[in-house]
Amino acid sequence: MSFTQAVAQQWHKAEMAEMLMLRLQSQHEVRQLLVGATSLQTVCHLVAALAFAEQTWKADEWDDNQLVAMFCCAFQLLFVKAIQQPLPQGEELIISLGSRLAAWLPADKLSELARQQTALMHQSAAQLMELRRHRRQASRNMR
Repeated sequence: MSFTQAVAQQWHKAEMAEMLMLRLQSQHEVRQLLVGATSLQTVCHLVAALAFAEQTWKADEWDDNQLVAMFCCAFQLLFVKAIQQPLPQGEELIISLGSRLAAWLPADKLSELARQQTALMHQSAAQLMELRRHRRQASRNMR
């Protein structure tokens, strides 16, 4: 990859993160989750960086279906990582936001695939919470 291509790719990732941030910042549920040290901008850049290699995202075709697809790509990668080790706060926020997308995105405006992806993220997050609960219980029993 040439220098020019690399710069263009980084620029495109930044555009996608900006579009994501503009869509998410208006949601009350998102603002409630972002009261810690990690900003919405950081979370959006993480999502864009994780999801970017998965598909060619187009900023001019932005809609909630694309938002769900980006979150689903990032969520899947982080889900596997979360099973193996604790996540930093920014990555943990992606898991939390991904699992809550269906609650505030208008279902009638989402494609069938996007609805399935939000359901998958919600179900996977519940499984992750259950796994963590079992691990905490097991570590308490060892004391």
